[in-house]
Amino acid sequence: MNITIGFSKQELAKIAKSLKKFEKKQAHKIVKKAIRKGSNKIKSAMRANAPKEDGTLKKSIKVKMRSKPGFTTGRIGTDPRVFPQAFLVEFGHKLVLGGTISSGGRVRPAKNNDRTGKGRVIGQVGPNPFGRKTYAQVKGPVIESARQEILKAIELEAAKLGAKNK
Repeated sequence: MNITIGFSKQELAKIAKSLKKFEKKQAHKIVKKAIRKGSNKIKSAMRANAPKEDGTLKKSIKVKMRSKPGFTTGRIGTDPRVFPQAFLVEFGHKLVLGGTISSGGRVRPAKNNDRTGKGRVIGQVGPNPFGRKTYAQVKGPVIESARQEILKAIELEAAKLGAKNK
């Protein structure tokens, strides 16, 4: 389960005029810092909303920054190496007694061909959409705070440039 935040071209168009005053490297650094801060806010909120059994799910929630020319994203999600079952918690799953379900979603037949053996479905575990729910709650405020962070950084960089040119 992964959530990615970033700015669309339309959102960036509003602040692009200000960013053009700086070198591309400076502009990229400003945007990356703002997206990292926003991503970390979502990560903190997701950790607060994650189910608390032994804390492994909570610890597996991480931020990973990715940059391509002209585009930066922050990926907030669970690390499958730490907690590979996170998607089962988020989306729910069938409860199988003493066995597994094949990748096609079919229950492997019990050895004695009745419904009492290993690998039979005995119920359904409902979804606990902590990640999607958190993202829906904090998306607007996080994007707005990232936008404000970018504008604040632009003003700070402009002040530095103005001091250099005097």
